[in-house]
Amino acid sequence: MKFSQLEFKRSVLSKDKVFNEDQPFIDFIIDGISLSELLGDTSDPLTIYGWGINKKFELSYAERLINFKKSDFANGLQTAYVCRCCGDEGCGAVMFDIINHGAYVEWNNFVYSNGYPTNEEPINIQPVFFEIGGYHRAIGQLKSLIK
Repeated sequence: MKFSQLEFKRSVLSKDKVFNEDQPFIDFIIDGISLSELLGDTSDPLTIYGWGINKKFELSYAERLINFKKSDFANGLQTAYVCRCCGDEGCGAVMFDIINHGAYVEWNNFVYSNGYPTNEEPINIQPVFFEIGGYHRAIGQLKSLIK
């Protein structure tokens, strides 16, 4: 099993014909590559982190990445990327499962979903594994970028 390196990086989703402003966010970086690139064609490669509108909300989502509990969504998955317009998973989001194996963490079952298990489109990507210490440091980095 190969362990990957998780980091977080400030990024910007550039304005386009519909959106008049650039949208800042904090992106997932795995082994130096944006998770959106690893996933392939994601229509909105925008995370819920780094918007700066509601830092308490962002920190609560960061906490979900490390507490290893199922999310409140019907499918129990965590959120990677959300709708660019509103940030709502209900519009459709890239979601994934997190499993704590003790010495390492696994991200798997990547899907495009609105949070309901009956409405999921699998994304063809292999599970990603992180050594637990490096994973904790990365989530700490995310939290410091949010604050």
